[in-house]
Amino acid sequence: MPTDDQTPSGSRASDSTIGHEVRILSDNMVNGRLIAAARALIGWEQQELAEHAGIKRQTLADMEGDVRKPQARIRQAVLNVLQLHGVRFVEVGGADGLIRSKVSSDDNA
Repeated sequence: MPTDDQTPSGSRASDSTIGHEVRILSDNMVNGRLIAAARALIGWEQQELAEHAGIKRQTLADMEGDVRKPQARIRQAVLNVLQLHGVRFVEVGGADGLIRSKVSSDDNA
């Protein structure tokens, strides 16, 4: 059985500590609530994430509130920025959530 560092991205891994499978969510499974939580996890306001993704703050607010479905390129820009800052969207035991891998301190800029 492979150890956690040998498990390929996107596959299922068993975590003996919590007793649940951990699965990386596909980008189309990430909802507004998870985007807002990811933004908070890296310590950014909406304006900061919007600027990094090259979109308007209101567009991000609409995404986070699930007010409207963004264009694919906008959604991907937001997810790319979050993932570049170590955020991974996961499902654990049937519940969606997120984790953040270690990043260097200058990655928060």
